[in-house]
Amino acid sequence: MKLSAGQRIGIILSAAWAIAAYVTVTKLEYDIAAHQVALTHRLCMEAKAKAVIGSPDCAKEKEKTWHNWTDGTFFEAAAIALLPIPFAWVFADFVNWLVALIKGRSRP
Repeated sequence: MKLSAGQRIGIILSAAWAIAAYVTVTKLEYDIAAHQVALTHRLCMEAKAKAVIGSPDCAKEKEKTWHNWTDGTFFEAAAIALLPIPFAWVFADFVNWLVALIKGRSRP
């Protein structure tokens, strides 16, 4: 079975969307995590400066914060990248059907 030009374009756009969405979401998640790590480190250093009894180890707090914010990033990014693709294909097929209906021709 030979793919039509529209199907080939759709496959290319789907792949481009999946890659771009995955990279974008992953970058955003890591940027947020880095911001939270910096905030945690700043607050930890302020607590140490005030000589609070039992002040936490800042390196461990930074690592804990990083893991809390980045765990699950792969699955979240994959879901955001892949879930819209079937809906886009169904929508494109609906538009194709609607155009054929309006023009009065039968669909293959």
